[in-house]
Amino acid sequence: MQLMFKTISLVALVFWFCGFVAALPPTSSYNYTFDELRPQPGSQGSFRQPYFRFKIFFRKNTSITEKFLHSHWKTVHADLTISDPDAGVRLLRYTQFHQDEEHRKMIQPLIHATHGRLAVSPYDGVAEFLTKDYGTFEKFLMQIFINPVMVADQQSFADDSTAMHVMAGYDNLIFGDAIDALNGANGILPSDPRLVHT
Repeated sequence: MQLMFKTISLVALVFWFCGFVAALPPTSSYNYTFDELRPQPGSQGSFRQPYFRFKIFFRKNTSITEKFLHSHWKTVHADLTISDPDAGVRLLRYTQFHQDEEHRKMIQPLIHATHGRLAVSPYDGVAEFLTKDYGTFEKFLMQIFINPVMVADQQSFADDSTAMHVMAGYDNLIFGDAIDALNGANGILPSDPRLVHT
């Protein structure tokens, strides 16, 4: 009986998903407001930017306070990172995204309003790096990971009991200005007359 119930539930889920997909307009027949966003060959199009992006997601070391994490990371660790040999040559940009308790609480009404569609990420910080290509970034990061001072400092504020999660890829700048110094392409700009204002 239990197996039958699971089978029926699975079939229902498949039918629901197929119905959902069928309701979506085919890409070929979708009526674009912004022609610049139409599909192009390969991974080009939609204002792809000419740089490599790498993100490192981490949790706070459980033995320290949140205040220490954010203060230390954006001062001492930031200084150590930029002081590393050739960091100024290999990196195009280095930013830190800080998630603290104040902002976790701030977005709770939004989390509740979406009825489970959104959840707060478990990470306390995200380090983000832009380089001209993957090879350049690999040289930079390997230099960091063989530096005992950098490794020890990282362990002082980041949870070292589990691997840090990473993402690598490229940007599509859909809306807004490009970074001039990186020779990027502008997305749809705020002054575009096709934008709808209410």
